[in-house]
Amino acid sequence: MATTKAEFQDLAAELIDDEFAEMRYPLVFTISTGGSFNPVTGQTTGGTTTTYSYMAVPRKMRIEQWQGYDIAATDQPVTYTITDNFIPSVEQTCTYDGVPYQVVVTDYDKAANAAMKLVLRAL
Repeated sequence: MATTKAEFQDLAAELIDDEFAEMRYPLVFTISTGGSFNPVTGQTTGGTTTTYSYMAVPRKMRIEQWQGYDIAATDQPVTYTITDNFIPSVEQTCTYDGVPYQVVVTDYDKAANAAMKLVLRAL
């Protein structure tokens, strides 16, 4: 019998959010849109800010898994369950366990919409 999207989403949530719950760390994206930038002060005024927060599990770096990508041995792969419609893109910044990072690779589970794998590079 084939596995449905819902079953795969349940499995991802059980593994990431339950079995590995003690190994997860906060992953936070803060996205600002609109507003106007003042080059003199370096500040943006107006616009909106949206925060996307997840609990992500760190993974061991396996360079062979990311052949063809600009990956460094010090990069941090993480995985989290998809809980909303936000899909991070390469070069976006975030914090993981309080440390600032830039996304260098995204691997979105489009088929089941269950898990997101990212590779992060410390800033």
